[in-house]
Amino acid sequence: MKLKQFVKESFTKIAAVFKRFPVAIICLAVLTVCLIAEVDMKPWSGWFLVVGAMLSLSMDNWRELCQSKKLAIGATAGVYLVHIVITVILYHLGDDISKAVWAALFSIAFLAFLSLFCLPFLRQKNDVPFWHFGFNLGKAAGISFVFTLVMFGGLLFILFAFDELFDLHIHGKIYFKLSIFSGVFAFPVIFMAFIP
Repeated sequence: MKLKQFVKESFTKIAAVFKRFPVAIICLAVLTVCLIAEVDMKPWSGWFLVVGAMLSLSMDNWRELCQSKKLAIGATAGVYLVHIVITVILYHLGDDISKAVWAALFSIAFLAFLSLFCLPFLRQKNDVPFWHFGFNLGKAAGISFVFTLVMFGGLLFILFAFDELFDLHIHGKIYFKLSIFSGVFAFPVIFMAFIP
């Protein structure tokens, strides 16, 4: 495959992500804006956005493969309801969260991440598609990492060039905020574009 064709297909896939995984994109966009704007995020809001993005990504991916629409809608609604209940509990706990609660939250977040790999293949008798999917997700992560690094490097170079050429004195925070945008929003969006 030629590089030009690969890049064109990649941009088409990235554009399709906004239609395929809308809730995950919204969660990531809000999280990115909050981090860039330096909003004081509480544990409940971080939980809601980060785990919400992972859960919606996993559920949307599973729903594409699920044969029963009623099961897909019911399971997705149930998962979102549980997520909202946990968020409300965290809101009421405030900043007084014990180590045991943090361990439970980390376990749930890790399960949400693992569900992306496992959920679509729960009822299959053969595990070969699971391994192919896992390999393709690894490949997607690698491609996304390279794309994000090239994009981040290019944007850094542009900022540095403007700083040197026009003596703009760009503040160091701009570079940090650009890294937040690249890591929190651009990388996951590109990764989602390459999910099979």
